[in-house]
Amino acid sequence: MDSYALESTSQTWTPAHKAVETSDYETLSMLLDSGADPDEVCSDTHC
Repeated sequence: MDSYALESTSQTWTPAHKAVETSDYETLSMLLDSGADPDEVCSDTHC
């Protein structure tokens, strides 16, 4: 899951967004089970 860490403060995708984009449903499931907010919205400055 380390590859899903936010890379900078200007990153506009959450780890869950990246998991969906790369069809990594196992990681997405783990993130959601761990409490990731499926409705989180990011802006250009923060997630």
